[in-house]
Amino acid sequence: MKLDILAFGAHPDDVEMGCGGTLAKSTSMGKSVGIIDLTKGELGTNGSPEERDKEASQSAKILGVKFRENMGFEDGFLVNDKSNQIEIVKKIRHYKPNIVLTCAQIDRLNDDAIQQIGEHLVNSQVVVIRDQKNLEPSDLRRLCHTIGDLEGYNLGEGSTIEDPIRKQLYLDYKAAPGVMRVTGELKEDGGQTGFFGHDSELDWHCNKASNAARHSYVTLYSVYGTEGSKTSWLDTTQAYVDLPEEKREYYKTLSVVCGYKRGAYSDDLSFVDHINEDTLWPLVQEKYGKTGLFFPFNQVFNFIGCDNFEEEYKYLKNHLLQDKYMYHHYWRDGDIVLSLIHI
Repeated sequence: MKLDILAFGAHPDDVEMGCGGTLAKSTSMGKSVGIIDLTKGELGTNGSPEERDKEASQSAKILGVKFRENMGFEDGFLVNDKSNQIEIVKKIRHYKPNIVLTCAQIDRLNDDAIQQIGEHLVNSQVVVIRDQKNLEPSDLRRLCHTIGDLEGYNLGEGSTIEDPIRKQLYLDYKAAPGVMRVTGELKEDGGQTGFFGHDSELDWHCNKASNAARHSYVTLYSVYGTEGSKTSWLDTTQAYVDLPEEKREYYKTLSVVCGYKRGAYSDDLSFVDHINEDTLWPLVQEKYGKTGLFFPFNQVFNFIGCDNFEEEYKYLKNHLLQDKYMYHHYWRDGDIVLSLIHI
């Protein structure tokens, strides 16, 4: 069985309290979801293990999950050792989830926590960390830098750290160079206070799509004022797997020409700022042991090796824009979301 989402909880009811709404929403959208409780919660004083087991079964039915299992580890004495890790790894390999939700909250970004985040990122492609409201820019930089090298915004030759535009773009440009401020807030005179200083939405895209040194991952941290906003990710690996075999083989022969458009993305090519025909990307790419499509369609302007670009462009866009390939993140202040951009 392959799952869209596999949720782990330390005790029965932890999953409901931590991500019950997410699971209910996901199953209502047709996602396949499973729950694994690590212990029976036998040390808890509110109800017996038998009562908890009965409630857990009822809850699983309400949430609409495919299954709910209990690992039977000893409550209060669970050790993070090799033998227990192997048992959990067996479950993950058996169900092959696209997303793993865990009960581990990272109170401090210590080295062990950061290493775990990096491992989850490679395996799951998107990692969400909730309730991190008091992070300093230097903490965020340390998290990102441990996973990979940070790249700051290129302000051009001769730019220095004291430039007004650099101060505007960076959250704390001295303590954490490379950590950029993304906001729609404006100054009294209408000037930007950060990157993307406008009130329009950004459509589907990939950072630096037409650049030879494309980003491998992106980290977003919600500081304040994000309640009610949404960011979405596309799983182009599963989308590639679901293509007909003849399409998968054909797309391996094509390369992608990308460019940029001004402001909000549009199908109107008159808004094109730049097309880089010198940097070509294979349409089908493999990284971290996964194969998928590199198709940031609002930045794609041609397929090299294709006789009918418009037809294939439309086919791929319609195929990818199915909700089953999307993760929609509804922001709360203090959220961190890390995502791979490997394809």
